Amino acid sequence: MIKDDTHLLYLMPEPFGAPDCKVGITRLEVSQIRAGTYQQALGPRKYMEWRYAWIGKENAIKELEAEVKKDFRKDILYEGRGYSEWICEHDADDMRKAVIGIIDGLRAKVIPVDHAFLPITVNNLELVKTKYLLNAEQR
Repeated sequence: MIKDDTHLLYLMPEPFGAPDCKVGITRLEVSQIRAGTYQQALGPRKYMEWRYAWIGKENAIKELEAEVKKDFRKDILYEGRGYSEWICEHDADDMRKAVIGIIDGLRAKVIPVDHAFLPITVNNLELVKTKYLLNAEQR
């Protein structure tokens, strides 16, 4: 079986109200593992959400993530697992504007996730997967 290389770049607001944003990527086909891990860490009263997201092939999404991290490296307080994706003092709305600018500059072959599916949560992620994995050939 050939794995689908459709990936997702997501912007996840800091869940407790700080003006920070996680910029992460995941392979869409197995994204429920990542989302479930975040939700498990937050508990039953706080919801994991990917407020904004873009879909693309692995190389395009990884290039986009690298460029975002490069542009915001001064706002990443720590390196290493669990830290290097957090952009401090920029909320998800600020980061959305920045990501759009980076996409335009790179002419990246990515598409925004339809607003009808945002924010992505553990409760609607399967709908996102169905829409974008089944339509991957049409892009």
